[in-house]
Amino acid sequence: AALLRQSELRLRQGGERFQSHPVGLPRSLKKAFQERGVAAWHRDGPLVHAQGHLVYVPGLGLDARAVALPGSPRVRLHWLR
Repeated sequence: AALLRQSELRLRQGGERFQSHPVGLPRSLKKAFQERGVAAWHRDGPLVHAQGHLVYVPGLGLDARAVALPGSPRVRLHWLR
C-alpha cells in the first residue's frame, strides 16, 4: 500500500518493460501484450507508476516486481474503462 501512496498515471513513452511472473524476465510492453492476446486498440490506457517504477498496466495487471511479499499488506487495482 505504501508503494501506491505517491502513484501517478503516465502515458506510454516507449521502452517500458513489464514482468508478468516473479521468476520471469521483464519484457517490452508490446511483447507482453502480444503474449496475453491484448488487441492493439486496447493498449492505450495510462500506466500506473509509483516511486519511479511501473506497477500496473491495464490489460496486463500488476507488474510482478510490485507484488507484495507474503504476509505484507496488499492492494488490488481494478481498472474500469
